[in-house]
Amino acid sequence: MAGQRIISADSHVSIPGELFEEFLPSRYRGDNTPNLIGSSLSSRQKQEMGAQLSGSSIARLAEAMRLATDEGRPLGRVGGFDASERLVDMDADGVYAEVLYGSLGGFYEHKDPEARRAHVRAYNDALWEWCSADHDRLIPVADIPIDPVELGVEELKRLADKGYRTGMIPVFPEELGLPRYWDRVYDPLLATASELEFPLSVHVGQNAWTAHLREVDPTPQMRVFMSVPPLAMAETLADFLLTDICDRHPGFKFVFVESGIGWIAYYLERLDTMHGRHGWWKVTPEVPSERWYRCGHATFEEDKLGVMARDRLGVENILWATDYPHPDSTWPDSQKVVTDHFGEIPEEETQKILYGNAARLYKLA
Repeated sequence: MAGQRIISADSHVSIPGELFEEFLPSRYRGDNTPNLIGSSLSSRQKQEMGAQLSGSSIARLAEAMRLATDEGRPLGRVGGFDASERLVDMDADGVYAEVLYGSLGGFYEHKDPEARRAHVRAYNDALWEWCSADHDRLIPVADIPIDPVELGVEELKRLADKGYRTGMIPVFPEELGLPRYWDRVYDPLLATASELEFPLSVHVGQNAWTAHLREVDPTPQMRVFMSVPPLAMAETLADFLLTDICDRHPGFKFVFVESGIGWIAYYLERLDTMHGRHGWWKVTPEVPSERWYRCGHATFEEDKLGVMARDRLGVENILWATDYPHPDSTWPDSQKVVTDHFGEIPEEETQKILYGNAARLYKLA
C-alpha cells in the first residue's frame, strides 16, 4: 500500500447466511429465518418476496441501486461478503483498516425475547468470526439491542470481553415504538457503554418523514428520497445535545455514521446561537456544542465544506470513511479523494481525521 495512511470509520459487510446460521440455535434455522444478512433464500421465499415487492417503492429502490452499479465501482464486489477479497480491495485502495457495519435492520421483528437474544448473539458471533481473517484490520461493529435494555447491557458486556470495541444502536428508536434516547430507561445501557469506553454508533437510516418521501418520489433514481436521510439525523443529534443525556453520562461517546459533516457545522452554530437568543443559558450554562466536542463524532466520505468547517466541528470529532461497497464509496479512488480534500490542510490535522481519531476512539494499534 502506498499513499496516505487511512482508517475507514464506515465500511460495510454482508455476512453469508451460512456463517450466520452456524451460530444460530438449530430451532431457529431454515426457511423461517429472515434474510436479514444475506442468507440464501428458498425458491418459495423468493416467489413470496417477488410478489410482495413488485411495483412497490422497495422494488423501485432496488432498481435505483442497480442504476448505481457501474463498471469499476464496488457495489456487488465479492469483497462485500468475502473477507479475503475485502483485504485485497482494501490494499488496492490504500486503506489500512475498516470499521465494519453489517446488519442495519436489527432483530426487532422477533417479539419473543429468547428468539431476539439468539439472533443478536448469532449475528455478533458470526461477524466476529468473519473479521478473524485479520482482526487488526477488520473492526466489527456489534448490534446492540435496546429492547429490552437489559439484553443490550448483557450483550455489550459479553462483546467487550470478546474483544469488540464498538456497537450500533437504532438511529430512530421511536420508529420501533420505543422511547427516545432521553428516556431514563436507557440509563443502564449508556452507563455501561460509558464505563467500558464502548462508543455507540447511530447509522443513517429511515424515519417516517423519509419513508413518506420514498413512497412519493417521482424520480427514476429516487433522488429526493436518497438525498435527505443524513439531514434527518439532526433530530437524533438534538436529542443527544439538547437534553441531559451527555450530562448524566459524561463518558458516553456517540458516532453519527454516513451522516456527512457539513450540515453538523451549521447545526452546531445554530444551536449555540439559540442558546443565547432564546435564553437557554438561564437553565443550562453549557452551550450545546460543548456536549458535541466532549461526546460526539461523525463520519464522512466526500464533504469539502465539512473539511473547511473542521475548526467549528472539532478536528478530533470527525472521521473519514470509504463507505465500501455502497454507491457513495470512494473506492477505488480513496487516495485521490484524500488528496483532493486534504491537499491544503495541515498534516497534523489530516492525520487525525484520516486515521488518528478512529485509532484513538476504537483503541486501534
